[in-house]
Amino acid sequence: MLARLTLATALALAGAAHATPADRARVSHDVPTALGPAAGVSKPLRTTTHTVDGAVGDRRDPAWQRFAAALPGLTQGSWDEATRVPSRLWGRGLDVPGASADPAIAAAAARAVLAAHVAVLAPGSRPEDFVLVANHVDAATGQRSIGFAQHHGGLPVVGGQVSFRFKRDRLFVIGSEALPGVAVAWPRAAKRATELAPLARDALAADLGLAPTALAATTTGVPAILPLVGDGAVLGYRVALAVDVDGGKHGAWRVWADPATGGIIVRQSTTPSATGTIVLDVVDRYPARPRQTMPAARMSVTVDGATLETDADGRLTWPAAGAANVTLRATGPDIAMTNVADANRAPTPFTATLAPDGTLTWSPGTDRALDAQISAFAHATLVRRYARRFAPDLAFLDETLPVRVNIDDECNAFSDGTAINFFAESARCENTATLADVVYHEFGHSVHRHAIIPGVGAFDGAFSEGLSDYLAATITGDSGMGRGFFRNDAPLRELNPVGSENVWPRDIGEIHRTGIIFGGAMWDLRTALVEARGADAGVRYADQLFYAAVQRATNIRSTVVELLAADDDDGDLSNGTPNECLIRAAFARHGLRTLAGAIEAPSAITSGAPAARAGLALTGVDHRCDDVITAVTVEWREGGIDAGSVTATAGAADDTYTAELPLPADGATLWYRYRVSFANGTEATFPDNRADPWLQLYRGDLVPLYCTDFETNPFTSGWRVGGDGADTWQWGQPGAQPNVGDPGAAYSGTKVVGTGLSFVDGSYRPDALAWLESPTIDVGAYSDVRLQYRRWLTIEDGFYDHAVIEVNGEPAWANLTSQGSSSHTTHHEDRGWRFHDVALSSRIYDGTVTLRWSLEADRGLEFGGWTLDDVCVVANPRSVCGDGVRSPTEQCDDGAGNGTGADLCRPSCRFAECGDGIVDSGEACDDGDDDDTDGCNVLCEVIEDRDDEVEGGCATGGGRGPGGAVALGLALAALVRRRRR
Repeated sequence: MLARLTLATALALAGAAHATPADRARVSHDVPTALGPAAGVSKPLRTTTHTVDGAVGDRRDPAWQRFAAALPGLTQGSWDEATRVPSRLWGRGLDVPGASADPAIAAAAARAVLAAHVAVLAPGSRPEDFVLVANHVDAATGQRSIGFAQHHGGLPVVGGQVSFRFKRDRLFVIGSEALPGVAVAWPRAAKRATELAPLARDALAADLGLAPTALAATTTGVPAILPLVGDGAVLGYRVALAVDVDGGKHGAWRVWADPATGGIIVRQSTTPSATGTIVLDVVDRYPARPRQTMPAARMSVTVDGATLETDADGRLTWPAAGAANVTLRATGPDIAMTNVADANRAPTPFTATLAPDGTLTWSPGTDRALDAQISAFAHATLVRRYARRFAPDLAFLDETLPVRVNIDDECNAFSDGTAINFFAESARCENTATLADVVYHEFGHSVHRHAIIPGVGAFDGAFSEGLSDYLAATITGDSGMGRGFFRNDAPLRELNPVGSENVWPRDIGEIHRTGIIFGGAMWDLRTALVEARGADAGVRYADQLFYAAVQRATNIRSTVVELLAADDDDGDLSNGTPNECLIRAAFARHGLRTLAGAIEAPSAITSGAPAARAGLALTGVDHRCDDVITAVTVEWREGGIDAGSVTATAGAADDTYTAELPLPADGATLWYRYRVSFANGTEATFPDNRADPWLQLYRGDLVPLYCTDFETNPFTSGWRVGGDGADTWQWGQPGAQPNVGDPGAAYSGTKVVGTGLSFVDGSYRPDALAWLESPTIDVGAYSDVRLQYRRWLTIEDGFYDHAVIEVNGEPAWANLTSQGSSSHTTHHEDRGWRFHDVALSSRIYDGTVTLRWSLEADRGLEFGGWTLDDVCVVANPRSVCGDGVRSPTEQCDDGAGNGTGADLCRPSCRFAECGDGIVDSGEACDDGDDDDTDGCNVLCEVIEDRDDEVEGGCATGGGRGPGGAVALGLALAALVRRRRR
């Protein structure tokens, strides 16, 4: 769907409570998929599929080890961050003699791999859950694609699929969009389809503020299992019935309804894009430009009462020697035009005389509604013809295309997956049917919907926007898409902006912006192929590769592999492809590459250590091409301040680097990370955790005060759990649940403590608080005490879920909470064991410490949570309270002079202060609490009783009203913060 004006969007949001029904229906198409009340979850569904390249899950997972041993040529991969299922696996491949020519051999080989490795490709499923739905060979490239659709309990799982690609008798790419661990509650009393369709229609009408009579609902009556997938995890599964609702000018939707109630589980807009046109006098891209003449190709014409058709060049043959009286309408066997502005929704007729060997020009003149019909017809015809160049076998291109123009709305256009729809003009925007680029763009969405190979590709909104932008740009030869939309020559979106590029993941946003990443990469590839092959051959081959991605990719990140697979000539991606370097260079310029990195470095060093080195091992670097790494640096900071960087040097092994870290001060911690810079200006950072992108290095001599590796049961030695989800904490071996981000093995030994270690469900409990607490640990007189341990933490953005470390009841660390008006999807995902150093001394008052790891979750999206190993409480032996030497973690240290008398340095090496229970100079009292009713307030002032005060007297002038209460509350809060908490 085309982007609306920013102003219009802002107004729509601000006035949502007062939106008209038309507004509510229109806005429903801006969010292609939305949860309904019957879903039973509060988290939104994901709008972008994120995949991570490199290791697929945990290399120590037994299922993955079996896969890697059996198929070593298919171990390069990427995995879906939400489902933890491998999105793509590829490499040198597996020999399957006869697979390219014989569909039965290919299908049998694919079925055998699926059966043997279903635990990797579709965790929680059985081989028999998958039904063969496609066995497709591409005549141009020789690539054979096998697609299996996922089922569970006899019902199809929406979107669930596993696919296999063969070329030159080699299985060389596997794709999986399977849904893991499918489990549903079956409805006890399902209604008949004839009852559900009107119930779902009425529910949608109420939701959008439309009259039920304005909607028409149909259903196949076949239920399916609908996955609810959030940004970082599967939110759940529901049995649902698909009901298709046609709202005419308001658009179209697919409603997934609860079989028992008809309530809406998910509402999907089937209206994202559009196109249309007629020949003769039509716009050249947009109305402000000089007009052009185009043939009225395959137009229906009435000649003396008989309906005839023009040919592809606009020529008409009629059974008469003389001139013909003809009536033209912008419709035909290829284009079914609907003029919504007409009471009968009929195309506007035009009557004239056509002489033998003469030329009749149909011009709309100043009739803008007619111009919309003619221009949409002509440009829809052009884009259909253009698409046949790269998709000659696509059946959709032989079907009649519905085109609807002059819809009573503004500044948009959409495709419902087949029909393309255009809005009328307004003071702000042109009639979108008179914008050729918009017609091409919307037709691109329809091509995408029909071209996807079942069980192989999948629809993704951002990808569809990007590919539709590219289709418009490749037809016009202009990277500026949508010129004229706002009545000027500025493009609506620019695929090749001067001096910058849209880069993954930096420029991920709403789907149109995200789509520019793919559209821009594809435009750059087209440019490179034109330079290499010439204009016509280069464009044709770029479009051919583009269409391969349209058919098979499931999101923007998966397009790189699909382009390489389409370009490949021997069924082996490990030895490169003919145009690999052009493909990789174009896509790397937009941050789309297959690169992963692992860091090997010490976590703690002694005071006398001469140096500390950190090593980086990269995988997925292509040495055949020019994606040149120009610099590998280690950025570091100490004390929370960005302090500098050091340059890493190449190691002895390929794609390895090492750098000497600057040594932090004795007793301090250094934060550092690797940054890899490329010649094209893009970068990659490691570790790959947006919520916690820095590793730690502690320097200093330490003495252990308490350590456990959890090899014995901690709950028999003083550890305890609590909260309403206390049983979430478990001791044992990790559950190896990659779908929630859990590890497959302990950091050391075999045992850990963590949330959700179950091999069945590794996620933490929703809408619950659960904590793990250590025994009380005696730290003696040490005044620089630290927690050092290993963690593997995966948790939703702190805006929703909270992972906290408390020290003696005070928070010392928490996961990141994203700020502002973002979508709050900066989830904490360690993806490996991380060393974590936490200073404790500021929260120790009596020589003891109790540690608590807590996890508080809301409803809707859950990850794996905490996994802990090798927990130690340690101390700096040179920082001892009472030795008369003040260390950096002490406020004071008077040695033997420390005490509990007035104004003395306290035994904890802290200054005397109000709230410590000792009356010091300047204090009238100090009872050590926050109770202002016991005669001593929080400022250590004596409060005298005032029995003679008139009750309610403070309410005069609103003192007890809402404003007074808030002001008082703020004042007290300010005072309380002065106390030591």
